[in-house]
Amino acid sequence: MPSLCFLGLGVLLLVAQTTLLPALPAWIGRPDLLFILVIFLAMRMPLFQGAVLTLLFGLLMDIFSGIFLGLYPVMYLVVYAVVFMISRQLAIGEAAHQIPLVVASYLLMSTVVFLGTSMLEPEEILHWSWPALLLRLLMLAVLAMPLFFLFDWLMGWFDKGRPRWSMVGGGRSGNRFAAASRGRGPSANLHGEG
Repeated sequence: MPSLCFLGLGVLLLVAQTTLLPALPAWIGRPDLLFILVIFLAMRMPLFQGAVLTLLFGLLMDIFSGIFLGLYPVMYLVVYAVVFMISRQLAIGEAAHQIPLVVASYLLMSTVVFLGTSMLEPEEILHWSWPALLLRLLMLAVLAMPLFFLFDWLMGWFDKGRPRWSMVGGGRSGNRFAAASRGRGPSANLHGEG
């Protein structure tokens, strides 16, 4: 059920970024909202479900972008695999790490897409526009936190029937050692408490 919900949400984000956002003034930028969802799936979803959704989103991006077929599915799957492996090895699930992760991943993907299209079509001169890319990265950084909050809320609703995050308190402490010293952590029983 969460997979169907995130598939529908991804389609809505793709429609928004291909039809609504181009109608806005150019100074607002053209953020890739679907890319933020791919990063979220890599951090929070199980491997198979997230990879299938990422592949579907890449195929949909291929249809809307109109460049080389297979470029977006491959790039999305590579980004998904890298973020999936990094998020399982390092503690990047916290909110402070999500924005740099999205920005760095998008910059890497944009570079590889630019280089790939330049090699596949050398007679077509593609222009690398730093101002447009920086504006896109800024918009991704601004939108990453609210979208991650929405995605995490949906994931928590499907997991337990209630949101995972709370806007007012109620969140668990990120410091396991401080929680253990207060007697609430996993090592509290080692000290003879509880």
